[in-house]
Amino acid sequence: MPAGTRGRCRKATGHDPAQLPVGINSHAFVAQRSQDAVSAFYPGYAEAMTPEQFATGRSLRGALAVGSAAEVIEKILFQHEIFGHQRFLAQVTVGAVEHASVMRCIELFGTVVAPAVRAEVARRSTARAALG
Repeated sequence: MPAGTRGRCRKATGHDPAQLPVGINSHAFVAQRSQDAVSAFYPGYAEAMTPEQFATGRSLRGALAVGSAAEVIEKILFQHEIFGHQRFLAQVTVGAVEHASVMRCIELFGTVVAPAVRAEVARRSTARAALG
C-alpha cells in the first residue's frame, strides 16, 4: 500500500490519522553473542545474500535485526526515532534455524530486548513531555 494510503482511508471513514498505530516488521534473531546470532541466522540467507550484503542488512540502517540483545535493542530504538512505531514484529524463523536457538531467541526478546526497549521509549516520552 503506498505511503499515506491508510491514513487517507482512516480519515475518509472518520478516524483520526494521527491516532493510527504504526508497526514495523523485520527479520530478526537475538543470541547471547552477536556472532552466535549470525552463525545461526545467516545460513537461511546464504543462497540469496553474500556475507557482505547480510552484514549491510545487520547495520544500524539495514533491514535485519540480528545480533546480541544490545545490538537489537539499539536497532529497534534507532528505528523508533525514525518511525515512532508502537509495534515491532520479529520474524525469527527464516531458513532452518535450530529449534533450541529459536526458543532462546524468543526468551531473549521477552526478557531482555522488549523490557529494555519499552523502558527507554517510556523514558524518552517522559523527557519529551517534560520539555513541552
